[in-house]
Amino acid sequence: MKFKAPWLIITIVIYFLLILSLIKCGLPNGSHPYTYHMDEWHQLHSVKAVFKYGTPNVEKAAYEPLFHFFLSGIYLLPFMALRIINPFLVKSDFTALAMQARIFEILRINTLIFGILSIILLAKIVKDYFKINPLVTVILFTFSPIWLSLSNYFKYDIALIFWILLAIFFLLKYEKIPTFENFLLAAIPCGLALSTKISALPIVLIYIFAYFLFTPKSDWHFVNLLKGTGLLLGIFLLAGIPYIFYTKGEFKDFFYYNLVTNPNESLNYNLGMNFWPFLFLKQYPTIFGHFFYWIFIVSFFFFTILKREILKEKTFQLILFSFFVFFVSLIPLKLFVSNRGLVLLPFMAIIVGLFIDRVRQTIPKNIHLLLSLILAVGIVFQIAESFSWILIKLKNDPREVSSLWLVENIPKGTLIGIEDIIVYQMPPNIILQEYTMEESGISVTNHFRYKIVNAFTEELPPVVAITDRELANYQKKSLKKALISRLKSEGYIIKAEFQPNSWLYEKFGSKINFYLSGLVPSPTITVYARQVVFACNSR
Repeated sequence: MKFKAPWLIITIVIYFLLILSLIKCGLPNGSHPYTYHMDEWHQLHSVKAVFKYGTPNVEKAAYEPLFHFFLSGIYLLPFMALRIINPFLVKSDFTALAMQARIFEILRINTLIFGILSIILLAKIVKDYFKINPLVTVILFTFSPIWLSLSNYFKYDIALIFWILLAIFFLLKYEKIPTFENFLLAAIPCGLALSTKISALPIVLIYIFAYFLFTPKSDWHFVNLLKGTGLLLGIFLLAGIPYIFYTKGEFKDFFYYNLVTNPNESLNYNLGMNFWPFLFLKQYPTIFGHFFYWIFIVSFFFFTILKREILKEKTFQLILFSFFVFFVSLIPLKLFVSNRGLVLLPFMAIIVGLFIDRVRQTIPKNIHLLLSLILAVGIVFQIAESFSWILIKLKNDPREVSSLWLVENIPKGTLIGIEDIIVYQMPPNIILQEYTMEESGISVTNHFRYKIVNAFTEELPPVVAITDRELANYQKKSLKKALISRLKSEGYIIKAEFQPNSWLYEKFGSKINFYLSGLVPSPTITVYARQVVFACNSR
């Protein structure tokens, strides 16, 4: 069966419309000054910081290479020239909210552009270099929970996949035409991938591996390898971290948190099993989609145990090695792979596409219809599971609904207990807005009064708002769990609870997988109150 271009167009159009339907979700407005996904907020500050200070490594910004932020700033210039946006109107986090929202919309479109280019590039790689129908590969890649979820944000993750795919494309081109010029050419997208996000570091090993894999032994020259690798690292230094030459480029705390502090939290969860089997049996299926993940597992063992002759094909060796080195790079993260697991997605999709093609070649033709039927059912299941994540974002966000409930049911001027650090707790919008504006020294007339509380606070307020109460049930110990325990011991009752729109997601995954995946930053918000102080209407 030949691949028809209209299928690629249809897939891209559906992807485009899905992401476009989410373009306004969680943007700053009169009800809340920050984006619902705080990574977006940090990354916009990174864009500003790069053009103001020459580095993203400043307060409020993201500690990463600067290339993507610089490129995003250049991307904004035409919109500024046409007066569609004016970033200079944004004097603080609380001013020109409509303009902030418009800037984020345009930056989200930038992510969408990288997403579309990645899909096209993946299809071309599979079709040109593996000579198979890329339809299954493209569909499973596009309609995976992690891809659809991250395509809606202004973050570097989707752009990173584009640069990785472009690097693979040029490395495979080098296989076909193994000239020194093509080897140097492949170093450019490899260097730009690393300049986009530091987690792309395995691309250096992939580049070196490709040299020895694709270069005839008679042409092996250490000087050529050194020149190519030097070009790659030179691009990284100039496009990624030039600030190490003229300003502070401190990554110690960044690496320590991501590789030590945060991963060690894996030991703090009661998962019903060790966190390693939980990761492979529960968490990876959640972020990639159950059908896609398990058919990949079957594909992997099919090629490494049953049909090992494919291991002799150099193009497949590059894909398998790339998957392996990126996979190994994720091991230190333990449970918290979340968006970082995206780097595995294109390699998994290619391997599954090859598996389907080889199975079709192996089985009798009269069984092809049955295989197509099974595949179609699986893809429908995959799309439904991925769409369940889209529905969570579309309406009835707990931060909005709980804000309305608080105004209608809690007396004005009531002291409300909140958790620290408030901007990352995802509290009701009214709480976040009023508290952060007050803390910033902006004169406002608040509906409520606020107090940061924990289990050791001397006296708790009459009302306490907690986010992600259910997450504490899985934790062995935490400040949140201790606070909830104290609330119960002092007679607080749950007056209202607001949960994400997850009715469809619950058919596919559990609460703990939802929280740990981090794909959709939508909280469960619980309002506790002392019954003896005042009567609140239940939701």
